[in-house]
Amino acid sequence: MLAISVLEAISMAAPSVAVYHVPPCIDARATPERVLIAIECMRAIERKG
Repeated sequence: MLAISVLEAISMAAPSVAVYHVPPCIDARATPERVLIAIECMRAIERKG
């Protein structure tokens, strides 16, 4: 249960640094690198418009 809560918290926090209308693509192995990649992808989408 705790792992699901952490994954959900990360999924909710990640859009706060980029776009709120685009859900992050973070899977169950939410390593710091994968979280950073998801944030960078959301920022790239934000830049495109």
